[in-house]
Amino acid sequence: MTRPTTIRPLLGLILLGGPASVSTDAQAPVTLTRWEGPASPSSAGRAPGQAMFLLRARARWSPDAPGERDRYELRVTLPDGRVGRRPMRPEEGPGSLVVTFPVPADSVRNLLPEAVNVEVALVDPTTGTPMSNPLVADISRFPNPGPPPSRAPTGPFDWGRPLSPGESGSGALPRSCPGGWRFVRVASTPDRPGFFVATTEATNRQVADLLPDHDPDAGRSDEFSLDAPEQPAINLTPGRAEAYLAALREADPAGVPFRLPTRAEWERAARAGRNAAYWWGDAPVFPDGANFLGPEPGEEADTTAPESGSGDGFLANPWGLVHTFGNVAEWATGGDGGSAFSRMGGHFRSEPAQALEPPVVDDPAALGPDPYVGLRPAFDLDAATGAELIRRQLADDPELAGVGVSFDPDAASATLSGPVPGTEARRRASERLRSLWFLAAVVDEMRTPVRAPGRLASIGGVAGTPTPTRLLGRTILRVPVSASWDGPQPVAGSDWWLNVYGPGGAHWAYRLDAGEPGKPTLLLAIPAGLVGPDGTARVALSLGVPATSPEEPRVVSDLAMLKIRGG
Repeated sequence: MTRPTTIRPLLGLILLGGPASVSTDAQAPVTLTRWEGPASPSSAGRAPGQAMFLLRARARWSPDAPGERDRYELRVTLPDGRVGRRPMRPEEGPGSLVVTFPVPADSVRNLLPEAVNVEVALVDPTTGTPMSNPLVADISRFPNPGPPPSRAPTGPFDWGRPLSPGESGSGALPRSCPGGWRFVRVASTPDRPGFFVATTEATNRQVADLLPDHDPDAGRSDEFSLDAPEQPAINLTPGRAEAYLAALREADPAGVPFRLPTRAEWERAARAGRNAAYWWGDAPVFPDGANFLGPEPGEEADTTAPESGSGDGFLANPWGLVHTFGNVAEWATGGDGGSAFSRMGGHFRSEPAQALEPPVVDDPAALGPDPYVGLRPAFDLDAATGAELIRRQLADDPELAGVGVSFDPDAASATLSGPVPGTEARRRASERLRSLWFLAAVVDEMRTPVRAPGRLASIGGVAGTPTPTRLLGRTILRVPVSASWDGPQPVAGSDWWLNVYGPGGAHWAYRLDAGEPGKPTLLLAIPAGLVGPDGTARVALSLGVPATSPEEPRVVSDLAMLKIRGG
């Protein structure tokens, strides 16, 4: 006799057909950065059979994110591709540190662990336009019995150390990018997004490497020596500065989107986050704090300092940036009214106070009041954009194309998750990311299977004396057997069935008690009539429904031959 299963409907979400599209829009007003722990079960306020799992995602809201809660809707894409949409919870909304996504329990139970893949995002309720990046939860984010430690080598193949800006507000990337640039991460805050900014100004050498016609002496009438390779580049109009950044983007195999900093970003970085006129305080320092030599009349020996930041008597600011004030002015986007370009920080011929009143230039082909202006690159890399650049490094390897990727911009770290076919593939995924200079660290949460595909458990031999009992007029043998459970297990609450295959194609099945999966010993109930003439019984476990044949896909264990009695 085979007991039928009951397929319960997915409730609690409005389900729409078709899979969700994945957006990596860097301009989305909300960034879902990571999961806030594993999902928790909930049935509060719901009828029996409508249990949900609650997935909590950490959220970061951009300063210009719409502030009305009805501008956002939760979108949940279930493992079978169906999409559910519903309003945000009443206690959550714009500015919430955590956004909760409900997942119908029946949509993730009774699935093989590798099939559990739930994607969430915030969308516009009217148009469906993504309002956040997508975030994916696999089996590791749902309650499950969990296997014993794997017997196979599993790594982890972590490397590096994540940035920890902490109270300082910034952290330095440990590696340079093509062209020798070093960058620091200016950490995000609740009201301001983070960004990356170079520690130095562009040098004549760096600019000439990508713009061969760069000439720091063109059109100048002064007698200053400003053309040494390691001196800061001058004579750069906004257009020339952006041409250099475009060439730097083209030369960078990592695909980082270099740009000029905005005026607000420049001021924040130059002052190392302080509410003061300069990074050293409000009083002008002349000339010890920065390379301010003052206006004419000057001396022929007056010059700019090299960008090495050492041996010139000028200190880096607390975030590691050198020559933010003085030396040469630096272009930033956004002048008065938020347009055009601003010359930031003054230069070696400026009075310190002049650095606080940056000239604004509307013409991208103009230098402004003098030729002593260059640039300091910056770039954005939010969670979605960074993850996409990382995926590109893995996409051409068939064994790595499905690896889950998340990126934490403030930590400059990548987390790799999901199953990979073997230890070598797992190591290869981690090592491939070493070429991405914007990463300070890789965290390995990938899983390597130690079992045959589709096999979650193994049934061992009889572990004790079978005990007969009578049930509904038939003799049932209670047989203790050993069991082992390999790899990640299905979501807690999944239905496990014990199938007994007797002579002549006879089949009998029953559902295991909820607490039995994962135990080292199972007490099986086997009808005496299904024990063969040789005293053996054939048994196997299936997931979700009974399996009338041991060859059915729902069988998730080996077919065990149990010696129950002599014969």
